[in-house]
Amino acid sequence: MKNIKEKIKFLGCKVNQVEADDIGKILFKYNLYDFGIINTCTLTKKADSKSRYLINKFINSSLETNFLIITGCMVERLFDSLYQELIEKKHLKKIILVKNQDKEKIEIFFYFLFKLKSLLGDDYKQKLENIIEEKKYINNIIEELEKFISSQKFNLSDINKNLYRNKTRNFLKIQDGCNSFCSYCIVPFVRNKIFSLSFDKIKEEIKNAIDLEYKEIVLTGIRIGLYNNFYGGKTVKLEDVIKYISSFKEIPRIRISSIEPTEITDELLGVFSENLLKNNNLCEHFHIPIQSGDDEVLHNMNRKYDTEYLHNLFVKIRKLIPDVRITIDLIVGYLGETEKNFERTLRFLEENKIDGIHIFPFSVREGTFAEKILKENKKLLILPEIMENREKILFDLNEKLTRLSLEKFMNKNLEILLEDSIKKENYYSGYTKNYIKGLVSKNLVKKLPKNGLMFMANLKNIDMNDKRQFFFRVE
Repeated sequence: MKNIKEKIKFLGCKVNQVEADDIGKILFKYNLYDFGIINTCTLTKKADSKSRYLINKFINSSLETNFLIITGCMVERLFDSLYQELIEKKHLKKIILVKNQDKEKIEIFFYFLFKLKSLLGDDYKQKLENIIEEKKYINNIIEELEKFISSQKFNLSDINKNLYRNKTRNFLKIQDGCNSFCSYCIVPFVRNKIFSLSFDKIKEEIKNAIDLEYKEIVLTGIRIGLYNNFYGGKTVKLEDVIKYISSFKEIPRIRISSIEPTEITDELLGVFSENLLKNNNLCEHFHIPIQSGDDEVLHNMNRKYDTEYLHNLFVKIRKLIPDVRITIDLIVGYLGETEKNFERTLRFLEENKIDGIHIFPFSVREGTFAEKILKENKKLLILPEIMENREKILFDLNEKLTRLSLEKFMNKNLEILLEDSIKKENYYSGYTKNYIKGLVSKNLVKKLPKNGLMFMANLKNIDMNDKRQFFFRVE
């Protein structure tokens, strides 16, 4: 499985990570070790650059002996130009481009490929190369595989049932797609199909997670709060899904990934508050992409709330969930952001005692509304030196706010889910329910089980690494 993990790369959001992990499970299931997977991101120019770097690195080091599937948001946005590049560079026979809308076909593709390999042995590679060279889309490649296999006399052998999985966490993607069209964002253009996983499938996945003794389930989605499915004669929403999963005492932790502020409903918070008095297995952490702390900038971004709404939401969350930590995504230097706009954002972050900030310098994405706005008025683009200065100020503020956040938990006993061994250091690392990183001395833990360890620790010593990231060190 190690060889497969090394060939699977992703960039960007948790959803991309989950999708890459799911594809890894499929590869392992069908014993297909001749494939690499790159799940690209196109949120920023930097993301495009990193995606291309991973692609070129794989081509130069591994394409001679492996096939490659490239998928994700950059493929969705630039499919035709990427396809033309493959033709020009003569890599077409070994690489398949898959749009986001066709990702669900990847498992079907590998199913038929497993049959082909069982039928032809190593000669399957040449057959697959011929098909890829003739067919542009994964749908057509699958059709050709199915047609060829159907023409052969073939008895399907048993499929290996051992699935690759993370040692401790099961990422479950329950939703995909966005239709909000914020002015800076390319996501609705590349993931505009709204999808919710069936509740039956969620129940099946949870049963499997319990059987495999996962310690933590992470629910993900592009807009997880839009989850909506009809089941048992009624509409099932995110709060219903979370209430169902948290009812299982066998699951120590349930965590939700990034969620829009307008999707944190009273009903959802009610489930969290009620859970504190019952199984207490919901993680007390909300990561919320607020993007700005200034009303004018939020309006220009086409966000659906203002700072008063955010403030009231934060007060409500903290009242119902005392040990909660609220971390945010923030875009710095959006088009036309003035010094006053920026200062109001800084004041908002301090006044609301944000527990941590993920900082994203604004970059223009081709095809977004922001690109059209910039074409009409180039003066709205923030100068690089101003952007760099604001970014530095935000990094300094994040350091201050994160330290204040962690100081609230000094000398408290919190449970850390230990997951990894720190290389070259005598520590195991993991996270508390409210997403505080902890390093626990190996002198306190004899051995780390393969599926992680729940370790109760008194948090005393705050430390910081060279990336200015804070954690508790438990000796």
